[in-house]
Amino acid sequence: MKKQLFIFLAFIVLALTSNAQVTLQTFQIGQNYLQNSTTLKVPNTSVATPFKFVIITTRGVSSSGGYVSGNCKISLYYTENQSADSNIPDDPSSILLKTVNVTSSDYKKDQATLEDIDASLPPNKQNGKLVVKFEFLDNQNINRISYSTTRYGIYVVPPPVNYTITNNLISLYNNEVNHLGIAGTTPIISPQAYYSISYQRKNANGIFETVESNGFIISGEEVDGTLINGLISDGGTYRRVITIIASGLKNYSNEIIVPPTPVAGQNAFTVTKTEIFDNNGHLKGNNIKIILDHQDPNIRFSVLLFGSVDPYYIPVNKDYEIFVPYFEDIGSIYISGNNGNNLLVIPTWK
Repeated sequence: MKKQLFIFLAFIVLALTSNAQVTLQTFQIGQNYLQNSTTLKVPNTSVATPFKFVIITTRGVSSSGGYVSGNCKISLYYTENQSADSNIPDDPSSILLKTVNVTSSDYKKDQATLEDIDASLPPNKQNGKLVVKFEFLDNQNINRISYSTTRYGIYVVPPPVNYTITNNLISLYNNEVNHLGIAGTTPIISPQAYYSISYQRKNANGIFETVESNGFIISGEEVDGTLINGLISDGGTYRRVITIIASGLKNYSNEIIVPPTPVAGQNAFTVTKTEIFDNNGHLKGNNIKIILDHQDPNIRFSVLLFGSVDPYYIPVNKDYEIFVPYFEDIGSIYISGNNGNNLLVIPTWK
């Protein structure tokens, strides 16, 4: 009974081995051709898309010793068929892209690796998938057919957006009270997109460099339709750079010459703070007036607002007055003079 059972089990193993003499182990398209590892990138559907792929097969041990030949056929298909695998080659949408014959000479021991196999997806094919049909003759001369479990979809790369940047103009902001600053028009981006603003200053070699520590600039509020962009401590030639975040496209404004900030003598100053209300008794903001110890035509001020938002500048008018609109996120007001004196003011929000 045990002998009969052993013969029966041996027959089952032999049958399973004979049906799996050759195995498709790997079908993989090169990573450079893929989007998110699962789809073939197609930059332009109107032309063919070339790509490369890898096939790895393994072969079993022959009953007489050594290995079986490992001969097999690899057929790469594009298909829009969504039904059973057996219908893929016969589906009207299926297109044979590549046939590769693996022979015994391709194997090193039990494995054959075929790299950089060239293939090409025809134009206007974007709704289907790429799949490999795998065929070999077993030791009973039966043609065994299976299909790769790895299948790649098609990803059509969106066409690049052609942005345009206009209205990038700057001018000197100078009302003889503020530190010198730059007034800039609001740039027009088409189509709309997020952008960044930076400023560059020409160095001694005539090369523009991004302004950082020398003459730093912090964005401020709009005054008369232009954006006051804050403090410039160094004179020189400046320009504004608008950069589209998504594409990296840059646009450069006109160049302006900023004179050095004049030197002021010692001049202590104090401030008065007045709450401003509307007709309904609602707080509109604080009016802050700078009181100089004595008049000096060379004195300049900058006013920087701090709070939960990023710091930003607001201008001082020619009467040395600053209006700070009611905004609870503003926690303090820093007034800095070019005479070396600074003052921190806390607004009153009731």
